[in-house]
Amino acid sequence: MPSSTIYAVLLALVIGVGCGKKEAPTPKEKPLSQDDKEVAEWFRKAAEQGNPRTSNPLGVKYRDAVGVSQDDKETAEWLRKFAEQGYAEAQASLGALYDKGQGVPEDAAIAYAWYNIAAANGHAIAKKNIGLIAKQMTKEQIAKAQELSKKLLKKIEANLKAKKD
Repeated sequence: MPSSTIYAVLLALVIGVGCGKKEAPTPKEKPLSQDDKEVAEWFRKAAEQGNPRTSNPLGVKYRDAVGVSQDDKETAEWLRKFAEQGYAEAQASLGALYDKGQGVPEDAAIAYAWYNIAAANGHAIAKKNIGLIAKQMTKEQIAKAQELSKKLLKKIEANLKAKKD
């Protein structure tokens, strides 16, 4: 099935699921419904075909246990896949995981690097988060994070070039 078809079906499912709810229950309160499982499966199918608009929602589903079992490592894996393809939302979300140590080791330098890249791609929240995390870092840590940003950018550029070829 083409990626655009999967995305259209996915949107229809998302729009039809959970309408009228004022507040989402926490993952511990909410049992997995068949609709949630189906939406998560469509997100996965679209993400596996490389649809970047599904990486963050799929990662959030794993983080919040909506339609899937809660899995911070799976969240990080999906976000990394799309962050390394140049998608700012995934880059900022991956930075947040490193910032909090969710599914990955807590690491301010790596968090800063991903926030830095996302901010360079126009992500407003990442710009704010760079300032917040920098207040907790030494000058040496910031220098290390900036070097890591350069390395990650080279990897992203190589991925984008390979994708075009």
